[in-house]
Amino acid sequence: MMRLKVTKKVRDNSRIPETLIPDDGPDPADAVNERPFILSSDRDRATRTMMRHQINGKTFRHGRIDETVPFGQTEIWTIRNENNFSHPIHLHATHFRVLSRTGGRNQVMPWERGLKDTVLIHPKEEVKVAVKFTAHPGLFLLHCHNLEHEDTGMMLNIMVEA
Repeated sequence: MMRLKVTKKVRDNSRIPETLIPDDGPDPADAVNERPFILSSDRDRATRTMMRHQINGKTFRHGRIDETVPFGQTEIWTIRNENNFSHPIHLHATHFRVLSRTGGRNQVMPWERGLKDTVLIHPKEEVKVAVKFTAHPGLFLLHCHNLEHEDTGMMLNIMVEA
């Protein structure tokens, strides 16, 4: 526990700048490719009790390259949630712009208009995002930020190539 004790008043000379951060995110008009991602689940065939969570029908496997994305090019990704539960989908190494939502609340909310690295996708909802990798090429992850879903396979390897 911490206790803060204010002992005197001070003058506040701070100002909110007109532009907080320049928006240099991906422009959907520059998109050269579209890529679908489908979130789904099924029962593990071996145990028949544990759920497997998947992206594009695949559970995560180390060393497998699931998608190859060109460095510096803008793409539109459509992420569709076929489950009856929400998935916070997180992308490593870049930010994206949420463009649209359909099948759920059908609108991009004001707090979603800035650059993001995670987007919550509700049951039976489809979200379109503009993505552009500009930091550096390499191997990065796209995954559900719900740890149980991530640990049971809802994760892909994305190879960004120069």
